Amino acid sequence: MSPDTGAAGAPTTPGTGTGTAQQYLYCIIASGADVAGLSGLDPQTALRQSEVGPVAVVHSDLHPVLRSGAAELSDRQLASLATRHDEVLRSVSARTTVLPVRFATVVRAVNELSEVLADTAESLASQLKALNGCSEWAVHIDLPSDTEQVAAATPIQRDGAATGTDYLLARQSRLSDARTLRRRTAEAGGALDAELRTSGVLAALPLHTAGTRVYNTAYLLPDDRTDAFARVVERHAALVKTQGGQLRVSGPWLPYTFTVLNFAAARDV
Repeated sequence: MSPDTGAAGAPTTPGTGTGTAQQYLYCIIASGADVAGLSGLDPQTALRQSEVGPVAVVHSDLHPVLRSGAAELSDRQLASLATRHDEVLRSVSARTTVLPVRFATVVRAVNELSEVLADTAESLASQLKALNGCSEWAVHIDLPSDTEQVAAATPIQRDGAATGTDYLLARQSRLSDARTLRRRTAEAGGALDAELRTSGVLAALPLHTAGTRVYNTAYLLPDDRTDAFARVVERHAALVKTQGGQLRVSGPWLPYTFTVLNFAAARDV
């Protein structure tokens, strides 16, 4: 089932629901894609799609537990809803390419959906085309501990003949070794990144690193290049291990990192 055609520039919203109910947003898809039979955060609530030009926003009435605001929910409740949000997105992505919307994004009513997509429909359509057939993967490299912090905090054993200078030199040597381990592990990540960028990934975005994490990058990868990606990562994982680090891969994910959305009318719950 495809959405009915409405007036130019106005969203068409098949299915049930009132024009004044708050709407929870899930993702952007191409106009004409079909979400019939899929449910939202509340499994009893059907997904709907509202088209503006070449794209449509997938939405449903706001889940009752979110009506008082996400701040009123426990961490456990939020985690459960966030997991369900991802499940909904994956059910849609099994049918068509999606631009995922961040968890707990809403508009006040159906009639505001055209404002959500105002002036961005064409760029969103271009993003959908670029992300078609692709998934996001993340590569992390971690040290077994925050080596510099541990080196600074661990007491140095001194014998009776050791001087204050000996103590300072030993401490400096330990810190130097910790910094060298961090640098070499990060360099191993750089070597991995350089090879991945020439082996089929379409884009790479560095992510936040802190503490024991010395390398953290998201990669946009065509789904038919997964095996080649895995071979490169596996080879470098062994090299990272010789440097004292641990390389881990997570994915495939929906392309959250590589999706750019700017919804003027939307807000967080």
